[in-house]
Amino acid sequence: MKLRDKIRLSLFEFSYGKAEWIVSIILYTMVFTCILFLGTMGHDMDRVLGGMLSPYADQKFFCQLSGYTASDVKELEKLGLTDFLIQDDGTISGADIHSLNGIWKIKFGALLSHRDIYLSEIESDLMVLLFVKIVMYGLSLALLSLMAGNLSNSYAMKLAHREKYIDMLYSLGMSKRECRGIYARFFGIKNVVSLCLAVGLNALCIRGVNVYARENFKTYETFDGFKLKLVCLIALLCALLAAVALRRKRGRV
Repeated sequence: MKLRDKIRLSLFEFSYGKAEWIVSIILYTMVFTCILFLGTMGHDMDRVLGGMLSPYADQKFFCQLSGYTASDVKELEKLGLTDFLIQDDGTISGADIHSLNGIWKIKFGALLSHRDIYLSEIESDLMVLLFVKIVMYGLSLALLSLMAGNLSNSYAMKLAHREKYIDMLYSLGMSKRECRGIYARFFGIKNVVSLCLAVGLNALCIRGVNVYARENFKTYETFDGFKLKLVCLIALLCALLAAVALRRKRGRV
């Protein structure tokens, strides 16, 4: 069977059960939007927090360092630290950092190397920030898991409703793999449409958050309305979840 004919068979499924797939696209769009929104907020929150606090800290934050020496200056400069306080014994006791972007990645990296970067003025704020980031990423993973279960059940229900049609395709000489491909493309098209709609909806939500943050917190840092890496990651995860769901239910075809 030609690729064109396979695609036409997948598109033909949209003429059957229109209310079902329309509702499905709406629900998936809402879930994708929540995942994108939580992922964007969780990723950019440290940078935006730095923009909110920097006017009160003269546009920079002082870090207390332990375990670092003068030989680590270049490494620390790559992390965004400047104005180092180097003691007579060659150890670095402090430095300034102008942006909190990725601050917990920096702090965890220091801990893994048995060193420490401590921001005494805002350490309590950073702990709250870490908790919020964990909650947001946890909710994103929970929504992805929920989508995986829903996708698996939707695939099984679709096959049950189209059992006679699938039997007819068998009688025409189509293989199980080709039949699975029809519904794999059908669900793939729905997910792509939902993700594209979610990207636009998320951009509007982030724009609203940025306007509110600028007006009420006077921050010069804002959340990014579009993150290509995040969208690609979600698309890849959804493709993997779809593959797992189709593999689990392939015995029904």
